[in-house]
Amino acid sequence: MANITRIGSGFCNFAIASWKFSCLQLATISALVAATLIVIHVLARAQDRKSLPPGPRAWPVVGNLHVMASVMPHRALEKLATKYGGIMYLRLGSRPCVVISTAAAAKEVFRQSNEAILSNRPKHLFAQVFSDNYRSVAHAPYGPHWRQLRRFCSSELLSPKTLASHRGVREEELRNMMAILVAESAKADAAINFKSWLFELSANIMTKMLVNKRYFGNGGASQEEMEEISHLFGKLLRLIMDPVISDYIPSMSFLEKLQGKERLLIEQCDDAIRVVNKMMELEKHRERAKEGGHGDGSEDYVPDVVDMMTAEPLDGGKPLPERTMALFLLERSIVLPLANKLVVNFGCCSAQRFCL
Repeated sequence: MANITRIGSGFCNFAIASWKFSCLQLATISALVAATLIVIHVLARAQDRKSLPPGPRAWPVVGNLHVMASVMPHRALEKLATKYGGIMYLRLGSRPCVVISTAAAAKEVFRQSNEAILSNRPKHLFAQVFSDNYRSVAHAPYGPHWRQLRRFCSSELLSPKTLASHRGVREEELRNMMAILVAESAKADAAINFKSWLFELSANIMTKMLVNKRYFGNGGASQEEMEEISHLFGKLLRLIMDPVISDYIPSMSFLEKLQGKERLLIEQCDDAIRVVNKMMELEKHRERAKEGGHGDGSEDYVPDVVDMMTAEPLDGGKPLPERTMALFLLERSIVLPLANKLVVNFGCCSAQRFCL
């Protein structure tokens, strides 16, 4: 019996020793495999890096975000371009980015043959919510839907014929807003909010083109409507400027959900759609479309852009859904004037800096 016990004990000790040895072997093999994969990954990244434009060395996880956050982004890019040239490579979080900062390089990049490559935009949370899941012309991926929307914008908003026909509108709105600017500047100790003036001018021109309606200045909307639009503009500006970490590091998208950021964006988007529906009178346009385009009974009625858009088969042979159309018009009537305001204001500041 004692012999059997000793044999059993010896077998158990042998089994345990063998198991420990097997675990050690497994750990060693796993470490070797992991080290090999890391070396292969590093060598592959180094090989890929050779074919990329020059740029600053990226940190793990955050990439070159620390460089962009140290000063104003445009000043950081100017400083980097001085060091690395007119074409440079950055990694913003996990997103690769090629920065073009010379006219010659930009001309080469935006050739017609590069359209399919450059027509897509990076996906991010604000665009996902405010483009009805990337269905607007600004954020839709390259494909039939985007080409239809672009064709409509080119023919109905940006064609030479359309722009020429709206020249009187632009001149009228400029005169209207200039009269306001002169009147405000004549007041004692008056401070002119030039950025707000630029936005209102751009917004008036766009809404006159879309629905033949002015919202700011003389003959514009009521004070209540103006305050509602200005409030919406302020909220959108804050949302656009507010950084979202998952836009650069997608693996950290759980942070936005924990903070309720996505829910807040959806709520603000619903509020914006309500304002746009009221601004553009979309319900009236839909009724006109159902009645053949002359819902008001007038034979000399000239359809505006929204009328044409309501009847145009822009969504696979059908008109755009109501939500998508409202967000499309939001882009045209508020977001584009916002972009125009920022560009013109930047140009005026630069002119003041270098000319005075």
